Amino acid sequence: MRSEWWNEFFNQSYERLRVSFTMIICLQMISIIAQSIIFSVQLALSPANIEQILIALLAKTCLHLIKSTSIVSKKVGLYFTIEAINISLKVCSNNHRAYFLVNLSESTAITMYFQTSIFQNAWPNILIAVKHLALWYGHDLKIISSNELITVSEMAIFTLALVFCFETQKRNCIHKLNCSKLLQQEALHQFSEIFRVFPDGLIIFNTNFETKFQNETSVKILGDNKENLHLILSEIKIKDSGNLISDLIKEQLFNKEFISNEGFRNDNIKLLGTTEIHNFVYQWTIKHVRWEHEDCCMAILKDVTNIFALERSAAENKGKAAVMRSVSHELRTPVNGITLMVDKLLTKIPERYHKKLSHIKICANLLKFQISDIIDYTKLTSGNFIINSSKCQIKKHLQECLDYIKVQALYKGVEILSKIDELIPDECIIDGYRLQKAVMNLLNNAIKYTSKGTIELCAIHTGKGIHVSVKDTGIGIPEPRLGQIFEMLNGDSKSGLCGLGLYVTKTILKNMGSTIKVASTFGKGSIFSFDLDIFEPLREETEESDIPDENLSLNDIPNLNYRTLISRPAQILIVDDNDFNRMSLASILKSEGIAFLEAINGEDAIKAVLKCDKMGIYLKCIIMDCNMPVTDGWEASRRIKNKYTQGIIKNFPAIIGYTAYSSKDDIQKCYDSGMISYMLKPTARDDFLLIISKYI
Repeated sequence: MRSEWWNEFFNQSYERLRVSFTMIICLQMISIIAQSIIFSVQLALSPANIEQILIALLAKTCLHLIKSTSIVSKKVGLYFTIEAINISLKVCSNNHRAYFLVNLSESTAITMYFQTSIFQNAWPNILIAVKHLALWYGHDLKIISSNELITVSEMAIFTLALVFCFETQKRNCIHKLNCSKLLQQEALHQFSEIFRVFPDGLIIFNTNFETKFQNETSVKILGDNKENLHLILSEIKIKDSGNLISDLIKEQLFNKEFISNEGFRNDNIKLLGTTEIHNFVYQWTIKHVRWEHEDCCMAILKDVTNIFALERSAAENKGKAAVMRSVSHELRTPVNGITLMVDKLLTKIPERYHKKLSHIKICANLLKFQISDIIDYTKLTSGNFIINSSKCQIKKHLQECLDYIKVQALYKGVEILSKIDELIPDECIIDGYRLQKAVMNLLNNAIKYTSKGTIELCAIHTGKGIHVSVKDTGIGIPEPRLGQIFEMLNGDSKSGLCGLGLYVTKTILKNMGSTIKVASTFGKGSIFSFDLDIFEPLREETEESDIPDENLSLNDIPNLNYRTLISRPAQILIVDDNDFNRMSLASILKSEGIAFLEAINGEDAIKAVLKCDKMGIYLKCIIMDCNMPVTDGWEASRRIKNKYTQGIIKNFPAIIGYTAYSSKDDIQKCYDSGMISYMLKPTARDDFLLIISKYI
């Protein structure tokens, strides 16, 4: 057995001896008290009792004095303390023969158990046993024989029994200690192996920055310079604060405020921050540990370079998405104005100009689809993309797609063919706008790469859905590129949006539960196709409620004849910071004989509402743009609603959001601010009149 293991066994024996003498003193005190009660105080305080309790007290005092000394001093002190106890017990036996047998038993037990626990080697213990037997035969045997207290054989049996019991107990203790130490060593070896190959850097050092353990990862990071660890840590700085790692460890872990006589008071894991070492970013974490009977610091270095790169990439993508969202919003505003003005002109100018205006409207609608692709891409990257299924006329949507590309096809000399199955229901539950966008992207792709021949749009009713295909006789796609055409921004074109349409189309169809397929022969043409499940709406009569439903889309609103509103007194407030948008909406309302007011921002809108309410003019509806300077539409709606709740105004007009933002969060903001509905820019003239007719 190793010497340090024996020292631990000795310490255990030493503590047992201290406890034994404490118990002896307590028992002697109880015996004296009992004798004084049962017999007499004089008998209880007899010289023999006093001598025995004094011997026990002196032994206890000596053991307490040498408790905190070194292991060698403790062993020497214990040896001479036991010798003094033996001598004292023998002297007491000579003076008081009645206690001889008890004292002899105590002396034998103490010597054979505790004194032989001092030395690890067998020879010192043999000498101690020989010495004790010599004293026993030379001194104790004469007293035993003269007083006939006990026979020699009985005393020998008693001694052998003590030796056997003590030796058995000692061997059991040593065996258990040996097993526990072996298990500790095995566990330490296993943990060391685990720590050695641990993916994070791990280093353990004491309060003097002396390295106790260092795994392979930390060696790669900090080097294998154990003697100069403090110097190395003194050169590493936290990225954000510039504080030195060594100073932070001293301040947060090795500071005297955190250390007591029993060790560290604070065992919490502490995060120091991140540092950059050899172009890698590491996160530093420290914790107090006990290592080799010392208070130490365990520092963990976690490589967060990839995490930082992902966070930076996510931030960049978020910034790009915000820019694209803002740009698409600004693009929708003029497109909205163009669409509304063309619709107005078509009702005013001679018929010979209708064809050119129709071309302008087609270009505006094509631009609207391109802008929608950008918006949908922004939603896809931010996780806000949703499918809005409602009643729609699929055949009408598909025919509009063909009308949009007819001008380009006619100019290029490409024939447009249409095969739309009459078995397709007139009305279906599906996201019609997204379906139209997917088909438009496929048709635009076909017209782009087809210079002669035909482009065919085919829609067939399959029983439970529709099968849509776009076939062209263009240049075709090489087989190696078939797997790349749906990737983002892929292609030979120098256009920055190359590949966006097909990528968005693929994602839209995936969210609608479909998969786009492509078959192509290079030099002969391509076929893009997909299948969609459709559902016919239930034919049930429902009572029309006067309370508007926030979830209604334009297609859900009953087909009212808005022209009957001319004779009804109604007031509308148009709030938009874009002069062109206000002018376009005003022109539509004027043509229908609907009175209105205008405001250029949310603050002016609030003032207009307050002024009208004070004059007794009850506004029926507010068309509220959302993104405006000074006060935006959301805040203005919230404040108007609060004024109505507080009783400042008597009438609360129906506020309809008029915005180019179409994300789920932006639409929810409309409802949260007090708006009861919303319209997305650009909005066609008929759709605009249809939705406001619900509220005026």
